Amino acid sequence: MTQLNDEILRVTGGATVNDGLASWYSKTDTESINDAEFRWLGEQLATGNTINDRWVDLTGGPQINDGKLAYWSAQ
Repeated sequence: MTQLNDEILRVTGGATVNDGLASWYSKTDTESINDAEFRWLGEQLATGNTINDRWVDLTGGPQINDGKLAYWSAQ
């Protein structure tokens, strides 16, 4: 997970992973980070009823962490 977190920090420039993701997902004051992530994934046309389902749909991979790492590394 450290490698994934390192990539998220590299891409987002956040002081923390959560700060970076909040910025990347354009989190509003009324959203949780999970709500913002779910909404953002939908804006990327990812489908599914859960965040994990949407990440798998977005990245096309059966392994969620591998897909997330590939996504963030490509940014």
